[in-house]
Amino acid sequence: MEPERPWSLEAVVAETRADVRGLRSDVDELKADVRRLDDRLFQLLLLQVGTLLAALSSVVAAVVS
Repeated sequence: MEPERPWSLEAVVAETRADVRGLRSDVDELKADVRRLDDRLFQLLLLQVGTLLAALSSVVAAVVS
């Protein structure tokens, strides 16, 4: 059995602050990841719209001719 260690309010506050700093760092990394994902999805959306327009123009050209 592990002996109880004495604790102090200062030690708990310091540990909590360290945990919060770590969480803030994780959140900042997630924000950067989400931003990159947003950019990639927007580029993919533009590519899909371009492909759709090309297909639609082919259908219109085939119907007209």
